Amino acid sequence: MKNRFIILTLSALLILISSCSKDDNSEYIPPYVDLGLSVKWATCNVRASQPQEYGEYFAWGETSSKDRYYWSTYKYNVGEFDEDVMESLTKYCPKAGFGYNGYTDTLSVLELSDDVANVRWGGNWRLPTAKEFQELRDSCEWEWTSLNGVKGFKITSKVTGFTEQSIFLPAAGYKSGSKLFNSDPTVTYWTNTLYSKWPYFTYCITYHFDEDKDINSSIYIGNSGRYIGRPIRAVWD
Repeated sequence: MKNRFIILTLSALLILISSCSKDDNSEYIPPYVDLGLSVKWATCNVRASQPQEYGEYFAWGETSSKDRYYWSTYKYNVGEFDEDVMESLTKYCPKAGFGYNGYTDTLSVLELSDDVANVRWGGNWRLPTAKEFQELRDSCEWEWTSLNGVKGFKITSKVTGFTEQSIFLPAAGYKSGSKLFNSDPTVTYWTNTLYSKWPYFTYCITYHFDEDKDINSSIYIGNSGRYIGRPIRAVWD
């Protein structure tokens, strides 16, 4: 009887430990929305469980968030960024003169092993290309609004047959150093596409709120330093 009690107790403890471990490591994978575009868009950011949640912030090509976003902490860079040297990249460096010890490669799009959406969600999930974000900008209506008190864009398809479909992009801002920059507020998300002419930079979609400017003309595909921490909105290809 005593041995049976011990076995039952141990079994219950193992179940509890297993349950806790599963909860700690669980990854919410949201549904996607078909806006009638070339890819389908996730309803939430990576590491978020609701459309209005910011999720976590990632440097370009990194698959884990962190406390400090500097060139010196960036995975594919050696040392501090120096405009007089500019030879510190160790991957995604298709242009000579930017790689560490003369390093170059032919990579201009994130490999899936460096794509946080694919690493965490699997399947056909990945970061969008610059062209896919441009398509989202051009083929949808962008309405500045709020969802559950969070400012951002409601993005509704203008494609015939899909005009009832929409997603919400929260104005999550970005992180540089250990600080979150979002006082404007700012909508900015990574693409998977390198700015090959200056491989320290990568394309991103950006909007800085300004009451004096037209919204549509202020949403653009720009580029930014790869070390910056940005939220991720994934697509299903």
